[in-house]
Amino acid sequence: MPLTLAKRIGPDTLGKIELAAESRYAEARHLLPQYPLGALYLFGYSIEIRLKVAYYRVIGLVPNSELAGPRALAEKEIRRLLNKTGAVGHDLTLQRYVSLRIDRSRERLAA
Repeated sequence: MPLTLAKRIGPDTLGKIELAAESRYAEARHLLPQYPLGALYLFGYSIEIRLKVAYYRVIGLVPNSELAGPRALAEKEIRRLLNKTGAVGHDLTLQRYVSLRIDRSRERLAA
């Protein structure tokens, strides 16, 4: 029986999450000139990951720490700090604003 992807890559660790944040940031910079909204999404995602990493560091985790249990703790703490209820996710308000600005700029250039 073939191994599932999760078994092949192993458990999430703080080090892997930090590398993922760096990769998403690099991808966002690459996308920025041609796909600003896609870049904005990835910049936001990178920030979200880095907030969680900062929390993990504060509670004493090190790069090879597995994150199975602490993930829920980090999200709960981020919700508390941001005075949010419900799931910690992406706030699309800024994305909508940027999208509107880009559309208006394109309209002006086309006129």
